[in-house]
Amino acid sequence: MKRIALFVPSGVAPPSSIMHIPILTQLVEHLSQKNRVTVYSLNAQNNEHPEVTIGNAQVKYVNAYWNAPFHARIAALLRTFRNDHRKEPFTLIHGFWGLPAGFAAVIAGKALKVPSVVSFLGAESAAVRQIKYGHLLSFRKRILLRWICNNASVIHLLTSFQQTQLQRAGIVPKRKNLFPFGVDTRRFFPNGEPILEPPFRFLHVANLTEVKDQPTLLRAFAKVNRAVPATLRIVGPDYLDGKLQRLAVDLGLTTTVEFVGAVPNSAVVNHYHGAHVLLHPSLYEAEAVTVVEAMASGVVVVGTRVGLMADLAPQYLHAVQVSDPQRLADSVLSLLQ
Repeated sequence: MKRIALFVPSGVAPPSSIMHIPILTQLVEHLSQKNRVTVYSLNAQNNEHPEVTIGNAQVKYVNAYWNAPFHARIAALLRTFRNDHRKEPFTLIHGFWGLPAGFAAVIAGKALKVPSVVSFLGAESAAVRQIKYGHLLSFRKRILLRWICNNASVIHLLTSFQQTQLQRAGIVPKRKNLFPFGVDTRRFFPNGEPILEPPFRFLHVANLTEVKDQPTLLRAFAKVNRAVPATLRIVGPDYLDGKLQRLAVDLGLTTTVEFVGAVPNSAVVNHYHGAHVLLHPSLYEAEAVTVVEAMASGVVVVGTRVGLMADLAPQYLHAVQVSDPQRLADSVLSLLQ
């Protein structure tokens, strides 16, 4: 039985927490069935309860806020980890996201001569200039990412798309494994075969943020809705202060677009089961777990050539270039025909 330390910026938390990321929490639960797992989370939201249990894993919330200086977060995490390692050594250190958790994992691994794994899960391979998103836009962060890739025992990438973006920036991991996150098919599964007839039911599942490019989603759906009877359901918390709801009004979509808001991950499958097509026009994805959830639930996917959609198109889904509502709409209408 291995003793594993997991470094995360956040995400491993009970379902009731706003910091809960289902795929990470489920991974911790699974790993802790056969290993002794301790999670070190750079999140100070649980000062009253600095430790919780997820599955059989112990989760320690390191007292370092997300907006603290980079070196301060690293120091706080390593200080807490070092004290535990002295009592009983770890056999593996795994950092999720390159900065800061992955960087800390590699430092600890090199200092203690313990293998280190780093999973690149998001901004590490992104350079979206139009919204100033992605570590590859920063010279300093590219240097740090290159150091991580040269010194980690292994880098975990989610998609070939990610690997290509890193290579374009001159970052090539010395040792890597490439595989996406999966989903629990006991929870995400087809519910029969929905009859493909109007009104066609479209679904979008994501946080409402700039990187998901929901304006393109709404503009493409408006074009589809002028051609065929259709409805669109948008599931996810709103971080854009009503901007998309106002755009839906401007586009005349108030009766055909429904904003559901945040729902528990356990209830998301109910929305997949009612849908014909998942529309996912992100500007960038490392993977896009919603695509896996949709496909596991028997829903066709139409999106943009990023993340897993870039890897799987055109054999298994329809994908077009980013920020092109006309081509997205054309792809949808072609599919329906």
